Amino acid sequence: MEHKPPALQRFGWLPGVATILAIAACYGTVLVITALSLLGITLVVHEGVWAGAISVFALLAVVGMALGYLPSWPPVHVQKEAPPWEEIRAPSLGGACLF
Repeated sequence: MEHKPPALQRFGWLPGVATILAIAACYGTVLVITALSLLGITLVVHEGVWAGAISVFALLAVVGMALGYLPSWPPVHVQKEAPPWEEIRAPSLGGACLF
C-alpha cells in the first residue's frame, strides 16, 4: 500500500478541480458570450476580472500540486518514483500561464 503525505490526502483533488475551473473560466466565458451574441444579447466582461479569475484558478492548481510534495509529519521514508524534473514542472508551467 502506497503511503501518501497528509497534505496530499486532504488536497489531492485541488489541482484537478482548479485546472478544470481555470479552463472553464477561460473557454467557458468565451462560449457563453458567443452563445448569447448569437441570441442577440450583448454581454460585456471586464477583461481584468476575467484574467484574474483564470490566474487565481491556475495558481490554485500549482499550489495543489506543490502540496503533494510536502513531507509528512512525522517523517516517513517515502520513495519517490517521479523523475526530478517533475518537481519544477508545476511552478514553471504556472509561471508560463500567468505570463
